[in-house]
Amino acid sequence: MFWKDSVVWNTMISGFGRAGFYREALSLFRNMNAEGLKLDSMTIPSVLSACAEEGDLMNGKEMHGQVVKTIVFNRDVAIGNSLIDMHAKYRYLHYSRASSNFCNQVPRS
Repeated sequence: MFWKDSVVWNTMISGFGRAGFYREALSLFRNMNAEGLKLDSMTIPSVLSACAEEGDLMNGKEMHGQVVKTIVFNRDVAIGNSLIDMHAKYRYLHYSRASSNFCNQVPRS
C-alpha cells in the first residue's frame, strides 16, 4: 500500500485484533509508530485490547502511561473502558478500579 494514514492503520490494527491476530495487530502498531504517525483515540482501544488478549502487559502499561500523560486522551470513555478491561483480564483490580475512577471524571452532557 502506497498511502497510509491513521484511518488505514487504525482499520488494519482493529481488524487484525478482532480476527484474533493480536501479535500482528501489535506489530502493525509498532510499524505505525516507526512511520511517525501519532496515536489517536481510535488507535488506543484497539492496541489495549490486543495487549490484553495477547498477554502483553508491558506494552499495555506503556500505553496506559501515554494516556495518562496526554490530556486529550485523559477523558475518553472508550479508552477508559479499554484500560479497565485490560487490567481486569490480568486481575490487577487496583488498576482496574483506578481506571474506573478515571472514567467517572468524564463530564456528562
